[in-house]
Amino acid sequence: MKEVVWSSHARAQYLSALTFLADKNEPAAAKLLERVEATTAALANRPIGRPGYADDTFERIVQRTSYVIVFELAGEELRVLRFFHMSQDWRGWRKVETEAQ
Repeated sequence: MKEVVWSSHARAQYLSALTFLADKNEPAAAKLLERVEATTAALANRPIGRPGYADDTFERIVQRTSYVIVFELAGEELRVLRFFHMSQDWRGWRKVETEAQ
């Protein structure tokens, strides 16, 4: 099992999405939290996803949500690099040096 490590940028995106949703619909925010936790736990056990737009990354859709997790594999770590809503154009982002380490 890999250790799931969130980058500060991905964590900020995730918390922002939860906060935004909680302000409008608390039960939906709770479901999102539950589904993201389930997805990252599944990735820790079996890190599969489609190839990402950025080099050496993968993407996994959070089932029954409009969110995608962008991650990379580094040894025993699964690094969550970004957390995007599917309405966003995430194709042009690139890793910054601090994320690649």
